[in-house]
Amino acid sequence: MGVVMFVLVAIVLIETGSFEGADFGGILIAVAGGFAVAISVAVMAGSKKILIADNAGEPELLKVFMARNLLTKAPLEGAALFNVIAFILEQSVWSLVIVGFLVAVMIATFPTQTKLDNFLTAHTTTTV
Repeated sequence: MGVVMFVLVAIVLIETGSFEGADFGGILIAVAGGFAVAISVAVMAGSKKILIADNAGEPELLKVFMARNLLTKAPLEGAALFNVIAFILEQSVWSLVIVGFLVAVMIATFPTQTKLDNFLTAHTTTTV
């Protein structure tokens, strides 16, 4: 939600003429875009690597689920905010496209009750 609000502030700043863009020759967009790609790949690859003890009970699993959620969303949000700043400075729509992609990834991976249930089922050990 913070990213969306920041995008709205950026659009208002630019549309009202309150902020004039700067010409960085597209380098800021390239850096911000590269950062977004690198973060997205790292998050997707690393999200499964948070270790879970073999004898973890439901309270511990809930903590892991929430930590995994936080650790995967924070870098994506940081990359999105970086691209909003690139949009403010260079006023290129490409930065907003990248922001839209990152927000879509955050929405697609938003925790739901079904995802939590599946996580708990997959990591609950049954002992006989």
